[in-house]
Amino acid sequence: KDQKTTKTMGKKSARKKNKAEQRKMGETLQKTAMERIVKMSESALSAESMRLLEKLNTPWLSLDESTSIMTQLLAMCGTDNANNDSDLYGDGDQSDVGELGLLGEGTRQILRNLWSRGGNMEHYLIYGAFTSLAYSCVVGNAAQVHHILKATTDSEERRRLLEKRETAMRLPPLILTIGLSKCQPTIFSCTGVSPSDMDHTAVVKILLKYGARPESKDVTGKTVCHYGSGNFATDDTLTMVDYCLEAAKTSSYFGSKVVLRNLSNQKYNNVSARLGGYLAESGRRQIILSDGKELAIKPQNIFDQQTDDCILLHKPTTNLVDISDRMGEVCLCEVAVGDREDVARFLCKKHNASIDIKCRGGTTVREMVNKGGSYIASPVHIIIRKYGEMQSIREHTRCINCEKIVETNLVCSRCRNVSYCSGPCQREHWKDHKQICQRAEKNEIKLNKPTLKVPQRGKRFTRNIAGRPADGYYKRPDGVAEDENFWMKVQADSDSTSLLLYDRTRTCTFVMLPQDVGFHELLEKVRAEKGAMGQKCHIEANFDKDGDCRVYPSTATLRKW
Repeated sequence: KDQKTTKTMGKKSARKKNKAEQRKMGETLQKTAMERIVKMSESALSAESMRLLEKLNTPWLSLDESTSIMTQLLAMCGTDNANNDSDLYGDGDQSDVGELGLLGEGTRQILRNLWSRGGNMEHYLIYGAFTSLAYSCVVGNAAQVHHILKATTDSEERRRLLEKRETAMRLPPLILTIGLSKCQPTIFSCTGVSPSDMDHTAVVKILLKYGARPESKDVTGKTVCHYGSGNFATDDTLTMVDYCLEAAKTSSYFGSKVVLRNLSNQKYNNVSARLGGYLAESGRRQIILSDGKELAIKPQNIFDQQTDDCILLHKPTTNLVDISDRMGEVCLCEVAVGDREDVARFLCKKHNASIDIKCRGGTTVREMVNKGGSYIASPVHIIIRKYGEMQSIREHTRCINCEKIVETNLVCSRCRNVSYCSGPCQREHWKDHKQICQRAEKNEIKLNKPTLKVPQRGKRFTRNIAGRPADGYYKRPDGVAEDENFWMKVQADSDSTSLLLYDRTRTCTFVMLPQDVGFHELLEKVRAEKGAMGQKCHIEANFDKDGDCRVYPSTATLRKW
């Protein structure tokens, strides 16, 4: 018994060591691939743009020289500099950069270089060229920021202060604060302000309170999310981005006339007021009454005076984390090629970032993290992959009538094609669904008994619940009665030459080849499941008294066991 235990422990240790070596090899391959991509991108730059970028990196350039270089580089990207010069308080030219596909990479790489270097922000710091409010934001002086904004009583003048673009990167105070909060040593060397005296998080709270726009962009099209939730994010920048994301949900109503409803204090119910800024610490909105009194009210108690809708019902057309820059890249694109697992969880699990937005290079985040198989998947890739699969599972469990996502859903027992959250929803939708509903039995496929047993490669993916390789074959799974439906997973290989089918217990496990009945129908369902990148799906199946397996392609979905 002791010898057997020692042997088992030795095998487990060997497997663990083997997995660690494979993961290390995968990370090395990924790093090599990223270095190759960087070299290819830099090689796409023209000699003139490379010369200008190197010159911009010289700290002793005068402010005028650095601005002139920035103007030339932006013009190479097709930026309308005249439009930007005339729009001092807006986002300016936000046109797409570069041709679609790889042909436009050289042009887009210019903007990427400008953003990674910070443009001429360092020159503004060296020469003290920032305006009073911008300088206070840069050094994290919350008291001075509050003083300047409070002293500005005219609403239009205050808006201009909050949206004034600084440096050739055209940074409003909100982005400037979040972006430079990561560069405190540089700020100290240029201004002499100690990092211990800097409080950029407090500055962001004040800016949002006075109405700064969370969705504002710089000259490259990047938002606070690109600056604060990328590979160089800190705990403070993630907190600041969190505040901005919440503020963005109702920021479009800033300054509008609203009505207060459903308050416990009856005195203020049905009172008209003006909507103020976002109060980050409480998650409430500032309300300014006609007599100048200010209240802090939850957004669900604030209604638009014109439409009579709650301001929370008017959701932004795009989640702030899903706003693309001028290269078509969302902030998750940068995270997907890095090693910041915490930022990946922040964007995906907390703020539901989309992984299906295609950049101008023609790739989505989902495609980026699924390339190369499991052995070269970084921890960040694994997080995003699992998030993508869970997204698809939630979409499959969305009620077709009310569109509510539920954990346990009901399906139409006749066709098994549509899901519902409850009986009343199913009855309400029947008048529409009965026109297209047909019995699932009409879509069934009777499979022939396969001749190919599960290869060793397949057994790696079909371990049973106890963790042992499955030795099942074409037979009814353990614990399943005759003609009882059960879920079966279908996995396709990359070259579409075989399908691997198995149940939850792995006691039913077999392989289908192109000549087998139902192969092409099942392969089509697998490839159509984008949540798993066309690699797998789940279908319902059963075994009759003669031992024949029937599958129902119309039930294809992606789900948990």
